[in-house]
Amino acid sequence: MKMLQDQGYDLNIFANPTEKKLGLLPPGFEIIGHHNSDLNLERYAQNLRITDQSFTFISLPDFHWAQDDYGYNKDAVRLGYDRVLDSLHIIDNHLSVEQFDWFFIFSDHGFKLTGQSQAESYLQLNADRTNTFMLMKSKQDKELSLNDELRSIMDIYPTICELLDVTSLQLDGLSLLQEQEHPLIVVEDFTSFYPQINQQADLWAVIKKQGVYYRTLEQHFFENADTFTETAEELDQIIADTSSLFGEYLKERIVFQHYKELNEDNQRVQYTSGKLRYSLEKFQRDFHGKKVIAFGTGLYAQEQLNQFPYPIDYFVDNNAQRWGETFFGETYI
Repeated sequence: MKMLQDQGYDLNIFANPTEKKLGLLPPGFEIIGHHNSDLNLERYAQNLRITDQSFTFISLPDFHWAQDDYGYNKDAVRLGYDRVLDSLHIIDNHLSVEQFDWFFIFSDHGFKLTGQSQAESYLQLNADRTNTFMLMKSKQDKELSLNDELRSIMDIYPTICELLDVTSLQLDGLSLLQEQEHPLIVVEDFTSFYPQINQQADLWAVIKKQGVYYRTLEQHFFENADTFTETAEELDQIIADTSSLFGEYLKERIVFQHYKELNEDNQRVQYTSGKLRYSLEKFQRDFHGKKVIAFGTGLYAQEQLNQFPYPIDYFVDNNAQRWGETFFGETYI
């Protein structure tokens, strides 16, 4: 929005006023430009003036509202289509597509009917909700064409940047003006759509043209596994490289898994035993090449470290009088 404003564009924004209050627009932009004060699209369109250098955004929540009102069934879908068509007729009566150099129609996500949404949580990211319609038209286009390139609505922003000759930004998407599609798309979502304090994503997917890799907090699932040359571990890393939250989750999961193994070890005695030494050997394999920090430098620690088969990089102790001393040839804090 600021990029458009800096280049002198007039901003026209029609959206649910409540959504604007909840953060639909960047801070401050809810009062910049020509906005709607209510949901009367007819009145807004009548008073809208398109200039040679303007950006117009119109959000139509009618289809979503029809589902909320009538329960996500086939009748609600038909009604939703009718309500959106009513709004498009209003826009068509007051605005001409030819007024715009570029024209985009898109949806942020798809939907599921009642019953479909009760299936496995990871199926929230299948084609029903992620494979959506998008239309892009320039003033020079005289007819419609269809392609099945793997694209994302995130590509709209790089497209606008290219139209404005802005090239200095690091962007996740690809301009729709370029003949280049995504080899894959990483998405994340919530298993629960109800707003919560400190809500975090807990569902991910790697989407290719003919297949999907689904990832929950505990499991992974493939749809058309033959589409993927990557292993599940490699796909997890692809998600982690995109989603910092998932990367942190993977680190925590390793620690949690070791905790579960230790907790479920019924043969473990209070002190060192064959079973515990086996666990230490497994620890050595799992953490090869990583730094190890040990807490405690008392007599018990000395006894255990005499049998510990892995070098300790650092020691930590809460006895301040021992800070800076050496222990087993290493400096500890």
